[in-house]
Amino acid sequence: MLKNDLQKIVLGLFTSRVRVKLISLFFTNPRDSFHMRQISRITGEQINAVRRELISLEKAGLLTSQQYGIKKFYSLNASFPLFNEIRSIFVKTYGLGYYVFLHRKELGDVIFAILTHTYLNREDSEENNPDLIVVGEVNRIVLERIIRDSEEVEKRKLHYRIFSAKELEIAKKRKDLIIYSALVLPRSMIIGTDEDFVMYGGII
Repeated sequence: MLKNDLQKIVLGLFTSRVRVKLISLFFTNPRDSFHMRQISRITGEQINAVRRELISLEKAGLLTSQQYGIKKFYSLNASFPLFNEIRSIFVKTYGLGYYVFLHRKELGDVIFAILTHTYLNREDSEENNPDLIVVGEVNRIVLERIIRDSEEVEKRKLHYRIFSAKELEIAKKRKDLIIYSALVLPRSMIIGTDEDFVMYGGII
């Protein structure tokens, strides 16, 4: 895929440029809430267009709102039935997920690339609580470049861990905290599928 192909696909699926901008804003700031004028300033879109899309997204159930004084604040509704599916789409269009997906062929023989619960919730990460898990024979030079580019876009420090296929099997047997957390907590697969990751090595 070319650089902007994913953005074009998303625009085609969601039909409205403004709606795509709003959904992207909420998923890249999943713990935050925004009021309408604030969203208009951040996205650069006309307030009437923002109002229309906020009403639609709240009616659909993806957003929820609370009134504080004269301002209505909107935030993601994590209990929305398609929440994880929509998030999986949007994390491939921005920052770390985007760069991993864009350069996946250069990364080497990668079996899985997983954005962790820590990353999806924009929590502070560290080596033992990484944003990204990569399994396979990985080109570390390419991965380091991806991390640097992503950090520049996201304006924060990102952490990753690499496992070989054998190390993943051992880690699953030992219930290694990093792998176990990736198995039981929400995640987004950039390379590979959820089912294959859960079943890999015949150990659940």
